[in-house]
Amino acid sequence: MLVRALLLALLALLVCAPVAAAQSANANPVLAGEWPDPTVVRTDQGYFASATSGNWAPIFRILWSGDLRSWKVKGEVFRKRPRWASHDFWAPEFVEHAGRWLVFYNARRKGAPATEDADEPPQCIGVATAARITGPYRDSGAPVYCSSVGAIDPFAARDENGRLTLLWKEDGNSAGLPTRILGQPLSEDGTRLLSGTTPTQLFANDPASWEGSVVEAPAIVRRNGFFYMLYAGNLCCGPPCTYAEGVARSRKLLGSYRRRPGNPILIGNSSLRCPGHGSIVSDVRTGRDSFLYHAYRTGPHFFVGRQLILDDVNWGSDGFPTLGSGSPSFSEPAPRGLSFFEPFRGRRLKPEWEWRAVAKPLIAVRRGRLALRRMRARRKDLAAAVVTRRPTSGVYTATAKIRRSKLRRGVYAGLAAFRSRTHSLLVAISRDTAVVVQRDPDEGQRRLAKIRLRESRLGFLRIRARGDRFAFFASRDGRRWRRLDGSQTGNFEGSVRIALTAGGGTRPRAEFESFGFRARR
Repeated sequence: MLVRALLLALLALLVCAPVAAAQSANANPVLAGEWPDPTVVRTDQGYFASATSGNWAPIFRILWSGDLRSWKVKGEVFRKRPRWASHDFWAPEFVEHAGRWLVFYNARRKGAPATEDADEPPQCIGVATAARITGPYRDSGAPVYCSSVGAIDPFAARDENGRLTLLWKEDGNSAGLPTRILGQPLSEDGTRLLSGTTPTQLFANDPASWEGSVVEAPAIVRRNGFFYMLYAGNLCCGPPCTYAEGVARSRKLLGSYRRRPGNPILIGNSSLRCPGHGSIVSDVRTGRDSFLYHAYRTGPHFFVGRQLILDDVNWGSDGFPTLGSGSPSFSEPAPRGLSFFEPFRGRRLKPEWEWRAVAKPLIAVRRGRLALRRMRARRKDLAAAVVTRRPTSGVYTATAKIRRSKLRRGVYAGLAAFRSRTHSLLVAISRDTAVVVQRDPDEGQRRLAKIRLRESRLGFLRIRARGDRFAFFASRDGRRWRRLDGSQTGNFEGSVRIALTAGGGTRPRAEFESFGFRARR
């Protein structure tokens, strides 16, 4: 009996082991870091996804996965900005049509005037095409659609007659107006709105409901004679966000739509906040539909940004879908799995590195060093050249090793918590000093701390972060560290990147030997 019991116990361990591994592989977030507004499609080669780039390039990174749970960067839609577009590259959406791939997206138009209600021109919808989903993509050269209040979150779907139709959000809330989901048929090649047609309103926000002033991010799936539109509502972003996901259905793609009485079908919880804006895709591993979307982690990890989340779609007896348990599933990731080290081997940066779309620096990687420089810069700008990575945790220690002897007089190599050109916290080292500088949209650039640091061949910079609190350190040898002033609050309102920088001269150049990111609890 004892032998039989031992054999049964051993068998149980063998059977349970792969199940535990599978559960671990399913842990959310499925991709840590800032990946908002995701699109996902299934192909014969696996799953491909993309997400909002904002003002970073390469624009619209193309992600690949074999199982929806482990993702790798495989390329990008644009290496540089399309000629008509200036910034704010949001919400890409893949669709296969007539043997080619189209990606719809939105961006602000160059040279367009600002509106009365905003300091920037409104968003327009663009499209690019490629023979393969991985590209190379060619932009159409002009917007597909613009409006006076802006148009965002494009989604292309085939109507009941098989005609490709574009849906989008008319961005009325940006001008204090109702928000509407509109749709209009596309031309035969899918790159223009069909001549002779006009936009149709599918529905508008209900300000007395959970939707508040916003409905957006339409995503269509057809099932049992109905078009189901998943959509997001309320405030998407920043610490006061109230985002959630709802669903409506119609017999025809362009309506009329009836909302599910039990909306919203996905709301935040104590681990993941403000979930929404995603796509439904069939999961070949489970045979079920899945919903890939974004959500913020709570606590200090909020400042990582909107991370990639995957949950099951459950189709109810009333025909409507629900998402997971009604709030995001979550499993605390181990810090070790979120850490990374970059020794700058090879001849190019790893694909996880990015730069400002409007100001790409000169980048050279060779002999275990990254050379970062800018040919024209303002002497007082300590972050004239910038390369960044997405933090995978909001609690971390980041360390940069610098060839200090290669810095010219007055030039600084830096390590920064970087949100935008006008909003960052930076620790930087020159031949003889180390400084901490804050750049704020309201107050401009100001120095917070400065110390003398005797010359040395190498220099080391370090940032310790917990949410929106940062501490800064400098060292001559990487063992004995000097702290620069006290901890600083970034006053960041959303995701913050970690950046390597060069600045302080009219042609600044800095060399980095390594970069490390160690996630902490």
